[in-house]
Amino acid sequence: MAYTKSVRFFAGEDIPENMVIRFSIWDDTAPEEIKIAMDMGLPVYTAVDKFDDSITEDMRCHCENCSECNKCWSRDKRNAYIVCEIH
Repeated sequence: MAYTKSVRFFAGEDIPENMVIRFSIWDDTAPEEIKIAMDMGLPVYTAVDKFDDSITEDMRCHCENCSECNKCWSRDKRNAYIVCEIH
């Protein structure tokens, strides 16, 4: 599993079945980068100071121990967009 903001390096490439690449979206992420990631079907990750009403419960990650939660590692489409609170 890897996080990246450099989706241009992966555009048009086949990603191995045993690898999850999460696209990291931040305040400075360019809209064209987001479009590339969405077109590739990459799962998305971002972090916020505090959850608000725009972040649905299924998008929220509440784990305190990532090695036990494994939500980020999942290829399950239900985990396609993950938002964590900065801690």
